[in-house]
Amino acid sequence: PSPRARTLAPSARTRGGAASSRRYLSSGAGQERMLELLRAFVAREGHAAMPRNHVEDGEKLGTWLHAQRARSAARDMAASERRGRAPLSDDVARRLEEVGVNCVVDDARWERMYELLGAFVAREGHADVPDEKLGAWLRKQRERYL
Repeated sequence: PSPRARTLAPSARTRGGAASSRRYLSSGAGQERMLELLRAFVAREGHAAMPRNHVEDGEKLGTWLHAQRARSAARDMAASERRGRAPLSDDVARRLEEVGVNCVVDDARWERMYELLGAFVAREGHADVPDEKLGAWLRKQRERYL
């Protein structure tokens, strides 16, 4: 891909043309536009929890927010784990927090998956989880922490 395309989310590279590509830029005017839309969403809805496919004023705000959360998670990862994701800057993280975005949304999900794993182990007597979702989560934990 072109140098500019590398700054875009994969979905923008495959679905968008020139008009949509600026929406996914991680800095500059595209970033400001998305932050503005996010502020409006939070003011209207009272929260920043939105599905990944949420569109706000013609912009893929849910996709952008998901990417920002992924970049936030990349801040705590070793470079080898990031898979090309640039970590979120301190400035952008601060601005997202000011709007009310919980960039560590995965904490609640992690706790829930841990509870499900505990229930599975209590029921089955082992942690060889065949379940697609729980098994994938467990594999990721093993890769990351063992």
